[in-house]
Amino acid sequence: GTQKTISEGSSKTYSDLVPGGSYTIAEVVGIGDPDFDLLSISGDNDTDPSNGALVTVVAGQDTVVTITNKQKQGALIVSKDPTNDSGGDADPSDFTLLIDGDEVIGGEANFLEPDSYTVSEDSESMPNGYTQTDISCTDDGEPITDDEGMIDVEAGHVYRCTIINDDIAPRLTLVKVVDNIFGEDL
Repeated sequence: GTQKTISEGSSKTYSDLVPGGSYTIAEVVGIGDPDFDLLSISGDNDTDPSNGALVTVVAGQDTVVTITNKQKQGALIVSKDPTNDSGGDADPSDFTLLIDGDEVIGGEANFLEPDSYTVSEDSESMPNGYTQTDISCTDDGEPITDDEGMIDVEAGHVYRCTIINDDIAPRLTLVKVVDNIFGEDL
């Protein structure tokens, strides 16, 4: 049949339909905003909106079909890379990783609505003898420069941030004190 289209956020009434006729209402993949997924088509009798909805129009009645889209999320994966070159033995799991102050599991994808987020770690639970030296992030594999843990998540993108900590070499300060009980110059 003839394909009819409407633009995002609009509605259109078609009056050139045959009463009793059945029409497939579908969203054509690749047309529209790539940052949105098809969520549902009202009047669809199955749970898969991707195959469209079969609608029968009745003479003298209005039939309303609503296509609902949902904005895609982005994925943010936070991981830890402790450097143990000065006697430290911390594992990545010894650190508490955060997105906007909420604890996340290292290496697992966190699906987020498009927005700005801050990647960090809980400095109070950081193992003794470590200091954070860097946070490096990528957007779909491309480095993000000057991010300092601030990530602008976009729909459909995958972001990876690695927080790097280095163990601090132990130091010993030796102080020699002479107890001169005889008052002589030494």
